[in-house]
Amino acid sequence: MKQFLILAKLAVAGGLLWFVLHNVGIEKVTIRMSGADKLLIVLGIAQLSIQPLLGAWRWRIALSALANPLPFGQLCRITYIGTFFGQILPATVGGDGIRIWLAYRDGCSVKNAVSSVAIERLIMLLTLILMVTITAPWLASLLQFGQLAVLAPVLLMVGVISLILFIAICGRDPGAFRWQMLRGMGHLAAATRQIFFNIPATLSLVGLSIVSYLNIILTVFIFAWAVGQAVSYVWFLVLIPPVLLASTLPISTGGWGTRELAMVLVLRAVNIDGDAALLVSALLGLASVVISLPGAVYYVLRWSSGRERPPLTGSTVSDAPGGAGGRA
Repeated sequence: MKQFLILAKLAVAGGLLWFVLHNVGIEKVTIRMSGADKLLIVLGIAQLSIQPLLGAWRWRIALSALANPLPFGQLCRITYIGTFFGQILPATVGGDGIRIWLAYRDGCSVKNAVSSVAIERLIMLLTLILMVTITAPWLASLLQFGQLAVLAPVLLMVGVISLILFIAICGRDPGAFRWQMLRGMGHLAAATRQIFFNIPATLSLVGLSIVSYLNIILTVFIFAWAVGQAVSYVWFLVLIPPVLLASTLPISTGGWGTRELAMVLVLRAVNIDGDAALLVSALLGLASVVISLPGAVYYVLRWSSGRERPPLTGSTVSDAPGGAGGRA
């Protein structure tokens, strides 16, 4: 079943990429790339390269709120490794699984490693939905399908209510649950309450999430200028959040295909040609791979130093000594 889902995601990504390329024209994309400003492309990659550092910073805040901090430099290395494997593994959560495993091996309890990564991702998602909600009126007027943006406030409200219910129902006494899976959910709910009731930590996580998305949008803006599309950054603030939201859908690999289709559709609203929009999206995806390469180096150094490798196949975090409880 797992192999089928992976193949299905690869098929969706490949099918969407073929569809977009077929409609845009690969010759146009090639011509557009040949005339692109290579210096601006390098600048865009450099701008995007701070993303893993922002991710490590968010993770440290979450772990500190759970009273299980790790050194920032250590979290940076683990985040780079997770980012690298997130780019090359077909599973959507592959990179996060690697992060959890390495954090556990470096002294973090399993429950705090899992909870910190999951909550940090949740806050990133809710922040993105909030950004789409704020820009919904402009999206509705700019895009033919912009009326769908009204779903963003509904998603945000459903997400917040579900989160409150999850904390209230599962987070009271995790040890009271009989089954290990339910105890794990209880620990996650308790950790979620601990972080969200820590107002400074929550505000810091939301603020850094916004900075992270603004940095991605700035990178897209730079790539657009690199391919000859001089459009105001303000328009990208409105149009790119729904593209990023579409790329989080777990129906393809690494957001490929869904990101390109969404980018072509939304940038049409500001008269950016389909070949330019596709090239901008492809540059964003390739830049994400490039900035993750230090993670490969850190992984090799970790392996060569004799430290235990993360389980890329087979075993999972639950196989670690001590089971779900991990290290206290």
